Amino acid sequence: MTRKAFGIFVLLVLCTFSSPLFAQDKKPVQAQNAVPFADFLAGAAAGSSGYERDVAVFHGTRKLKGSDLWTRAISNAKDTANPQRLFLDSFGLEIDSTATPATLELLEMVSSHLGDMPGSAREDYRQARPFVYFSARGESCVPEDESSLAEERSYSSSPAARDWGLALVLAEISPERQGRILRRGYERGLLRVICGTDWQSDVESAQNAAGDIIDQLHNDKKFQRAFSRAKREIALLRKSETKHARASKASDSQKLAPGFVYVSEFVPDALLDIRYYSSYNFVGVRVDGYRAPVAILARPAARALVRAAYLARECGYILRIFDGYRPQASVDHFVRWAKDQDDKSTKDIFYPDVDKSGLFAKGYIMEKSGHTRGSTVDLTLVDIMTGKEIDMGSPFDFFGPVSHHGATGVSSEQAQNRKILKSIMQMAGFIPYEKEWWHYTLMNEPYPDVYFNFFVD
Repeated sequence: MTRKAFGIFVLLVLCTFSSPLFAQDKKPVQAQNAVPFADFLAGAAAGSSGYERDVAVFHGTRKLKGSDLWTRAISNAKDTANPQRLFLDSFGLEIDSTATPATLELLEMVSSHLGDMPGSAREDYRQARPFVYFSARGESCVPEDESSLAEERSYSSSPAARDWGLALVLAEISPERQGRILRRGYERGLLRVICGTDWQSDVESAQNAAGDIIDQLHNDKKFQRAFSRAKREIALLRKSETKHARASKASDSQKLAPGFVYVSEFVPDALLDIRYYSSYNFVGVRVDGYRAPVAILARPAARALVRAAYLARECGYILRIFDGYRPQASVDHFVRWAKDQDDKSTKDIFYPDVDKSGLFAKGYIMEKSGHTRGSTVDLTLVDIMTGKEIDMGSPFDFFGPVSHHGATGVSSEQAQNRKILKSIMQMAGFIPYEKEWWHYTLMNEPYPDVYFNFFVD
C-alpha cells in the first residue's frame, strides 16, 4: 500500500463513519455500569459529531495493527517522560531548572491549572474506555496495561488536555517552531485514539477545554509575568538562530489585531496563493485591503488548521490557502464590483453561466462575509509527490452549481477529492459552506458577531 493510499485509509477511518467499511452487524454491547454513550456525548461532549463516529473510529483503527501508526501509538502510550521532555524534539531545547528555569516554572504552572481537568466529568459520566465498552480486551495497543486502564474512566482525556495545553504555551513562547510543536501536541492525542484507550470525542473535548483554559490564563497577571519571563529566556537562547529574520517577523506581528496570527507561523509548510492580492480573481484587480500575500486567521482557527495540516500530510497532501481573514474594505470592494453591471471582464473565467445581477441572490457575493470575522479559510490540497493541486472539478471562486458540495457533473475522482478535503476540515473542527467546496469556517469561532477591518499586510 502506498503512503498516500495508506494515508487516505487512515483519514477515512477517522472521518467517514458512513462508509460500508465500518458497517456493524449489531450494536455494540453496553459496558457494565456505563451510561449510554449517546447520552454521554449529548451531555458532556458538546459539539461532538456523535456516537456513530466514535464507534467507527474505534473499529476502523483496529485495522491499523502492524502499521507505522500503530507502532507510534504503542510508543506514545509507553512514553511517561516528564511533560517538558515530551516536546524535546519539536521544541529543540532542554527544559530544566538549570538551563531554562523560567520556562520550567511556566510549564509547571500550566500543568497545575490543567491538572486533572476532566476529573469531575469522569465522575459524572463514568464512561468506559473503548476496549471495555466493546468487551474487546486485547484490542488496544497496550493489552498488557488494559487491566489497570479498565479501572479508569475515559471522558475526557487528561493526557490529551495536558499535552495540547503545553503545546499551545510552548508554541507561543517559541513562534519560530510553532508548527512543529503544535503538530507534536495534536499527534499525541491522535495516537491515543489509534491506541484504543480513548474515544475520539474524549481527545477533542480535552483539547478544546485546554485551549479555553490557556486563553483564560492569559488574563491572569501571575501567568502573564511567568509567560513574559519564559519568552525572554527562550528568545535569548535562540538568538543565534536566524536572529534578524525572527526580529523582522516579530515586528510585523505587531500590525495584527489582538487575537490574530499569521497562518505561516502555525502551518509553515502551507502554500500561500492569496488570490485577492493578485489580479487573478473574479474582480480582475488587486482587492482593497490586501497589501501583502499573507494569510491571517484568529488564533483558534489557526490552531485548528494545524490539525487539518497534520491529517492532510498523513494522506500525502499539503494545504494551499487562497484566503483567510478578509477586511470589510475588501468585502465592500466585492459589493461595488457586483453592482457594476458594465464590468464583465472576468465572466468567461469565473461566472460564465451565472448572470452578474444574480450573484447576491444566489449567495456568491454578500455584504457581510464570514472571512471578516477571522475564522474562515479558503483552501485546497496539493499532492506532496507531484506538487500539483488535486482536481476538484471547478476552480477556486467559480460561481456556479458545479462548485457546490454534492454537485452533479463532476467525476467520481473529483467528488472523492472534495470528500477528502471535507473530511479533513470537519475532523479539524471546521464547517463547510455548501455552495463552495473550498470554503470552511471554524465551528466555534471566537468572534461570531464581529467584522474586522484591519488590512492584510
